[in-house]
Amino acid sequence: MKRTDPIHVAVAETSVIVRSGLISVLKRLPDIPVQPVEITSMEGLHNCMQGHRPEVLIVNPGFGGWFNVDEFKATYPQTVIKCVSLLCSMTDSNLLKGYDETVGLYDDIETLNKKLVDLMHIGAEDDNENEQETLSQREKEIICCVVRGMTNKETAEKLFLSIHTVITHRRNIARKLQIHSPAGLTIYAIVNKLVSTAGIIIDSKSGVTGAGRGLSQANHYPELNEGFHAYKAGAHRHTPEIEQTLSKLSGEKVTITFVPHLLPVNRGILSTCYARLNEGVTKEQIRKAYEDFYKDEYFVRVLPDGAYADIHNIKYSNFCDISIHIDSRTNTLIVTSAIDNMVKGAAGQAIQNMNIIFGLDEKTGLVIVPPAF
Repeated sequence: MKRTDPIHVAVAETSVIVRSGLISVLKRLPDIPVQPVEITSMEGLHNCMQGHRPEVLIVNPGFGGWFNVDEFKATYPQTVIKCVSLLCSMTDSNLLKGYDETVGLYDDIETLNKKLVDLMHIGAEDDNENEQETLSQREKEIICCVVRGMTNKETAEKLFLSIHTVITHRRNIARKLQIHSPAGLTIYAIVNKLVSTAGIIIDSKSGVTGAGRGLSQANHYPELNEGFHAYKAGAHRHTPEIEQTLSKLSGEKVTITFVPHLLPVNRGILSTCYARLNEGVTKEQIRKAYEDFYKDEYFVRVLPDGAYADIHNIKYSNFCDISIHIDSRTNTLIVTSAIDNMVKGAAGQAIQNMNIIFGLDEKTGLVIVPPAF
């Protein structure tokens, strides 16, 4: 259950960029309303303790020369406050023993939210209620049938149930998950390991600028022109990042086959991804799932049926175009995507992340009209 009254959090950090960025993230935590207080000096911290009495202090261990957390707690023995170290550089772990928790510059919103929820013991009283809302094995089986596109009658026949019982289970599933569409259940199934993630293959074609500005015979354009070849098959440095993200999304370890190719063009990355569909899953379900998943993502465009993602159409932009195809003969989902590696794959991505960190509209500085060539 979300907490409704705000938690007062003091952020003690001298860097305005780090301090402002952290405060912006704290204000957007999904399960905890936060009332932040900015602290820039030891004097300001002592004034804050006397006036605001924060419940949590997030402090750089180097604040004020070196922040002695044990001495600080001893100064305010009547105040119950959780002290969290903000790590901006390598720090000896022995110097962090007095802290209740640690956060780092690379923690995402979900990680920071979980740390504060656990730190403040929010939601512990609702564990029994949450356990009662857990899906039963039968409900999970019905979700699998829905994802495969089966009707209530087909589901009833497969599971040896009455149609009335199937309908009742589906109502309970909708109530527990607050998901009311087959597409929503498809996404839920993927995230909750009800659909297999084995055997994913990613085939990416990158323009020459994807290799950077370093000079080499392999990247010399006259050597590349009129040619096309794969490189670092199964051993590319970005493979672990892809697997990490897919594993985090699915909740299980995902291993993929990733093969990049060097395309003799200046810029752009076209990726073709292959995954085996469960029997009965339709293209309409997949399309609806993609459209629902990306409906609030301005820079992701799910193309209509019959269209193909093309690097020509995203040139000089921060957009990612996605097209969806199914090989019904082999029951394979084929998804192609196109980005400009010089924008979405580099500078544009950095600007978009900066906008999000500082609470700006993520489109700021990125909605531009590309050259007409």
